Amino acid sequence: MVSDPLFTRRFNLINYRLLIRPINRPLVKLVKLTMRITVIDTETTGLCKGCDVNKGHRIIQISAVEIVDYKITGKTFNKIVDPEMEITPKATEIHGLRTEDVKGKEKFEDIVKDFVNFISGSLIVIHNAPFDIAFIDQEFKRLPIEMQPTETFEYFDTLEVARHIYPYEDNTLKGLCERYDIQYSNGHDALSDSIMLAKIYLRMLYGI
Repeated sequence: MVSDPLFTRRFNLINYRLLIRPINRPLVKLVKLTMRITVIDTETTGLCKGCDVNKGHRIIQISAVEIVDYKITGKTFNKIVDPEMEITPKATEIHGLRTEDVKGKEKFEDIVKDFVNFISGSLIVIHNAPFDIAFIDQEFKRLPIEMQPTETFEYFDTLEVARHIYPYEDNTLKGLCERYDIQYSNGHDALSDSIMLAKIYLRMLYGI
């Protein structure tokens, strides 16, 4: 379990060092997991330095892709939500979403039940997990107590693993796509990033 109090209530980090061993770089073998996996990504109102949950920034898109038996099933979750605040110009430059694009959409509380049902019982895979999980957990905490999830979610950070395998190299999604010969989508959006990360996860850990 990570020590950050934001994460201690609902999220447990899987220590990859206990699960993997190097085979032939870049292939890494993961102890076989029978559990379902969901690969998650978010887009937020702020992406600049200091634009985090402590500054009040919020999720505007949340997406998840399902993996079962080492295969991407095609089942996805994807919602754009109204954060009830302005999106910073820097964030719009990255993901293309403007305040007017999300205004009037469902609120996070409107979609949280479906989101939790989608990820429930799965191992969560995220790239640069502290960023996304901080936002997701903060959104959970904004909910009325009766709507807050009671499940504890286990998650796996592909960025941490990539830095272990490829120290000092480009371990962004784009860099990993190039390394693993996966088509990179220039349209930065939570669903396309989740799909790319699902492919990276399978290639990096299983050579699939």
